[in-house]
Amino acid sequence: PIYICQAAVIMTISLVCGRLGRKYVASWREIDRQLSTFSFDESECFSEDDRATLKKVVGAWYGTQCTDGQVADDGIENFNMSVRNEVRQLFSEQLGEAALLRYKLVFPAAVLLFIGLQDIQLTRVKVPRAHFGGASAKPLDQLIY
Repeated sequence: PIYICQAAVIMTISLVCGRLGRKYVASWREIDRQLSTFSFDESECFSEDDRATLKKVVGAWYGTQCTDGQVADDGIENFNMSVRNEVRQLFSEQLGEAALLRYKLVFPAAVLLFIGLQDIQLTRVKVPRAHFGGASAKPLDQLIY
């Protein structure tokens, strides 16, 4: 009975960790998707007045300087490209491929750990000879540590 409880606890913990891991990876992928399709004009803003002010400021920061001292009208598109490329690249470097690789190794490692723990538990089980029809229990004796 105790072994069944232990197995149930280990399986429940493994399932919960697996589900959390999948949600974690899915959220990182969603952020990457949003960054790759970023558009200033489609982004959410608290107020349209704020959007107009931000558009002027971002346009001035990212706009191409003309020879007459004016700023070209390409600032917003330059900003969009900066978010899609540079910010996305920095995000990807922060996450790193290693994080996704570690997640892919967690489930097989958990399964192997579960099997190993069950193997250890099962070697401690005392099985009566009558269970085997009176056959020799020598192979079982060799398994018990």
